Amino acid sequence: MVNPNLSSYITKLRSMNVADDVIKEQLVKNGWQINEVQEALMPATLTNPTILPPPPVPRFSMWISFQYVLLFITLWIWSISMGSIWNYAIDKHIPDNLSKSLSYNYLSVINSTLLQGYLAAIIVAYPFFIGLFISLDKQVEMNPGIRNIKTRKTLMYFTIIVNFLYMIGMLITTVFGFLGATTSTRTIPHLIVNLLIPGSICLFLLQEVREDRKNSV
Repeated sequence: MVNPNLSSYITKLRSMNVADDVIKEQLVKNGWQINEVQEALMPATLTNPTILPPPPVPRFSMWISFQYVLLFITLWIWSISMGSIWNYAIDKHIPDNLSKSLSYNYLSVINSTLLQGYLAAIIVAYPFFIGLFISLDKQVEMNPGIRNIKTRKTLMYFTIIVNFLYMIGMLITTVFGFLGATTSTRTIPHLIVNLLIPGSICLFLLQEVREDRKNSV
């Protein structure tokens, strides 16, 4: 430990613009140990400030990533089932002159069975989706670093890309039908449903991407 009297003396001489070499020489001549003098002079000779290490990157448990996987699985199940129910309702209640009555009656039996499956999927998946969504939203509010989880971003971008490709495919199919004069009264309602649900999901996820970009700046 440096002698406080020695430190005070050195500080006083430095304030008078006395060089460190002169101070060192005079102190050694007056009986101070050279090691003690060098130690007292050392703090002032350090020109580089102490560089602190960067803050640690937050790490999150696999449980949060697993919750995001379940969230997007239930989202996909819910969106597919909801779209299928609306398309079933359009086929059932809007007449189509291009379809044959016998084939329609046969398909209606199959669609009725599928309708039960769609409803069951929504009843089971939707509560899980809402619960996971609320839980993860609260966790993000408490710890915004969760937004940077790779699993979350991968699932978001994957869902946006798939939904975008699906909507482009629906638009191409509809335009192809118009060009070939094979459209019916159901074409536009089907198109609206097939654009509305995936489009809403894309808009929400794109908003989340925008928020992520703001927080990362």
